[in-house]
Amino acid sequence: MSDKSFEQQVREELSDLRMKPNAAVWESVAASLQKERKRRWALWLVVLLTAISGATFWWQTGETTKDTLASNILAPSDKKRDLDQIIDKSEKNGHSDNDTVKNRLVPSATEGIQQITASIKMKKNSHDFSSGNHKDKTESATVNKKADFEVIPQSVSSLVLKEKKEGEVEKSERNKVVQLAKEIQAYKQQEKDSIYKDTKKDDIPQTAAIVATQVSHPVKIHTDSSAENELAIKGKKNGIEEMTPVTSLVADSITKKDKIKKTGKWNWYIAVNAGTSGMRNSLRSLLEQTNARAYDNAFSGNGTINTPPVTGGMANPANTKPVVRDAFSFGSSVELMRKMGKKEKHAISFTAGYHLLTTRTGIGRSIIQDTVRFSNVNVTGDENKYYAVKDSARYTSYYHFIQFGARYYRTLTWFRKMDIQWYAGLSVNALISSNGLHLGSTGSSAYLFENRSLLRTLQMDITGGVDFRLGNAKQLLLGPQVQYILTNLSKQPGVNQHLFRPSVRLAFLLGKRK
Repeated sequence: MSDKSFEQQVREELSDLRMKPNAAVWESVAASLQKERKRRWALWLVVLLTAISGATFWWQTGETTKDTLASNILAPSDKKRDLDQIIDKSEKNGHSDNDTVKNRLVPSATEGIQQITASIKMKKNSHDFSSGNHKDKTESATVNKKADFEVIPQSVSSLVLKEKKEGEVEKSERNKVVQLAKEIQAYKQQEKDSIYKDTKKDDIPQTAAIVATQVSHPVKIHTDSSAENELAIKGKKNGIEEMTPVTSLVADSITKKDKIKKTGKWNWYIAVNAGTSGMRNSLRSLLEQTNARAYDNAFSGNGTINTPPVTGGMANPANTKPVVRDAFSFGSSVELMRKMGKKEKHAISFTAGYHLLTTRTGIGRSIIQDTVRFSNVNVTGDENKYYAVKDSARYTSYYHFIQFGARYYRTLTWFRKMDIQWYAGLSVNALISSNGLHLGSTGSSAYLFENRSLLRTLQMDITGGVDFRLGNAKQLLLGPQVQYILTNLSKQPGVNQHLFRPSVRLAFLLGKRK
């Protein structure tokens, strides 16, 4: 029996033993220890784009509603101030009772409000006006050159009696004028409220005027619009001034109404995309046309790849990976777009369509085997279709997607001639079919194989591009587009694959541009 203990004997026997793993094991261990980069920036980018789109839509909608309400609703203070001016000026400077009153402004309040409701067609080159939508047409009002008063609305709905000559007006006549002014205010407010609620352009009266019949103190009607002032006095005939009617009651309402209706229209587009598509492992590798890094760390933690290769496979698969090349891509979609803003420089849209993305992979000969259990993936569901990892043949992988997304558009004008727009959006893609390949290892060999269950079905992407409007009617949109899928395509641990597609988009507007 030896004097040395068992532990000492073991130490002496193992003192000359040195373990020297080969380089493949060290690379595999180093790869497994490498920290996976966190791509939280992609999530923040999605949140930022969503917030910008929502804020822009809310701001544009609020501005349009605010402008519309401001132009259609008359402030109570304005009505009170206008009526006070009418009463004060009438009481301060009146005419004598001896002045002959041959005609009156309105026979009664009821008849006055009925005459106000009669619309009058306005013609730019005409010197007279007649009432419409009334059973009994009223004769055109004549205005004496020596007019005593001038009715000038300071806003769309205000009337001020301006004195031109000294004199007095009968008290009853003054009261009727004041009463009529109040009824005019009530009528105009009711008319504007009905215009604001009703969104049909056909229901908006095109013109409106105050029918002044047999007025002893003739009236002139003016508005703030310079275009309408040019039509105030068109000429003289037989010593009598002829006045062109001015539609000051609903002019602003009609303008705002047309703008609301114009910006509220949705336009349909049909678009097609054609270009290339490929596999990338990060945004930094977008410009690479061949990508061998899509399978980086595919064998992390697998320490069994140290033995000589098996026939049909490849030696040291951690070092040799398949090369994925770009291939053809195609897509078609429909898009519903709505313009916003005063100048319609902003727009939002919703898209739905089908897209085909493809890649080409170098493979070797086909190997027929039973179900294989790979060391880096689960048991595959296929019983054949295994390929050696070589570059002797080309294998095309097809990825069929159904896409739903939203986009934001911003219109730019270059040199006042070139109409362009840039856009950015987010989309959800559903993978409906694919024959994409995966890389698996068994023992000392690696193979490419098909397995649909290892591909993610729902994938998010970001899209951006520029459109140029073409044609006389600006119905064609043509420009480059870039799509990058943020979601990792493969479920295999250590595999980082993102589909990328640069393409050219052609869109056609259905119907006329609104």
